[in-house]
Amino acid sequence: MKPSVFIVIFIVLLKGPLFAQVTGARLQASGLTCALCAKSIYTNLSALSFVDSVDTDLDASAFLIKFRRDKDVDPKLLRKKVEDAGFFVSELTLEMILRQQSLTNDVEVVSSGSTYQFVGVKSGIADGMLKVQLIDQDQDFYSSVFRVRVIK
Repeated sequence: MKPSVFIVIFIVLLKGPLFAQVTGARLQASGLTCALCAKSIYTNLSALSFVDSVDTDLDASAFLIKFRRDKDVDPKLLRKKVEDAGFFVSELTLEMILRQQSLTNDVEVVSSGSTYQFVGVKSGIADGMLKVQLIDQDQDFYSSVFRVRVIK
């Protein structure tokens, strides 16, 4: 092959998507008034095939979710399950593992079939656990691009 073909292939690979693994989430629900409310959300979230475990923090109206490594994580389904129980997601924070990946403003990272667009991020290298907060909670249900900001 000609050297110019290798250069083109290298550039295409270099500009390809970044990848991450989403391992957990903290979901805060609004409208909870009692333990039975939390139980209905807990039951709905636990039924998702990509959810490994759910812990409830009643004082904060929050759910700490761990995901299965062998399944694709879909934040839209988390929101749908909470809404099916009659409540709303007021905040969703994801735990993401990135390995030596360069982050810049508006960069897109792919994880489990979903794309996360980083907004307002300082340029740098991400290596390890990163907590990101979803910021367009009311986005189009059919969109697979989620805008996120780094919180830790």
